[in-house]
Amino acid sequence: MTLKTSPWKPGEYIKTPDDAIAYIEAALEEVGPEGIKAALRAISDSEGMSALARKTGLNRQGLYRALSEEGDPKLSTLNAILDALGLRLSVTRKSAA
Repeated sequence: MTLKTSPWKPGEYIKTPDDAIAYIEAALEEVGPEGIKAALRAISDSEGMSALARKTGLNRQGLYRALSEEGDPKLSTLNAILDALGLRLSVTRKSAA
């Protein structure tokens, strides 16, 4: 018997801002700064890239490019995406080791 599988699409499981926050935090913790692009790309897919483009005022192609593997989004782009998702960037103190 052959096991059928399908690609895992994390964006399908991100339904609320709290889901998005948890996913971004996990990506940052597990992967580091590069993880935020993959997390935001998955969240953007769940929102719909065209809808997100309208909310951010950025063009869809620019969002795809910024969140691609080769992309290097500016802080203003990340901030616009987070704002459109109802989130914001914050800084906290590292816990003592």
